[in-house]
Amino acid sequence: MALIDLPNPKWNLTGKQVICKDDFKIIEEAVLERRINDVYYNETDVNPGTELGYGTWKLAQLISAESQYPQGQNDTYVMATSRDGSIQAACKATDPTLSLTGSYSGNQWESLSGQITNQRFHIDLGTAIAIVKIYYENGHNYGNTANYDSKDFSFWGSNDPVDFNELNYLIDGNWVLLTSEPFDQHVASDIADPKYFTFANTVAYRYYAFKIANGWAATTNLGIRRLVLQASPKQLWVRTA
Repeated sequence: MALIDLPNPKWNLTGKQVICKDDFKIIEEAVLERRINDVYYNETDVNPGTELGYGTWKLAQLISAESQYPQGQNDTYVMATSRDGSIQAACKATDPTLSLTGSYSGNQWESLSGQITNQRFHIDLGTAIAIVKIYYENGHNYGNTANYDSKDFSFWGSNDPVDFNELNYLIDGNWVLLTSEPFDQHVASDIADPKYFTFANTVAYRYYAFKIANGWAATTNLGIRRLVLQASPKQLWVRTA
């Protein structure tokens, strides 16, 4: 059952007050439910009976993690410490319409030539969302990865616009560290090579940052082909009694 097809939706809120944008995006951290004739869509892994105080509920469907994109695919909402011209801007890595194969040119972020360490990559989601998973495709050019990819990084969250606009690698401001990982190298073939990493996070942030320390074999540039932030899986519950 697709949530979008459920009839006559009505939002019911518990916990903190929230504002809804589009169908299922959350602006503030909260327990958010959607009730349609005793069918509930729930952002948390908590049985609705616990939150509502009544009813017996059965988990009917687990919906996969939702991909979250910047408020706009441009320099206002996706920024990096440097870029190798506008054609290799940071937003090239967050734009899902661009190719995952073929030439790197215009299809991924690349740091300025000669900048092979200590690059920030910032994303503004427009609303605060708790991100728990990252989908990525490391950089490459027709399968060649040298000078087109990234390696060691840390991932951070913040709700402070001052943090988002500060691209100095050494200034962490009010950023909160969420995880530290190495990106896997892209396979040495001109194909899509999706990779994922997950981490524990229950706090909704509007701004997210990758601090990229280095590349796998970089002598001129760092790069990344695709970065997509993903929120927690969603659950559909049905009242049985």
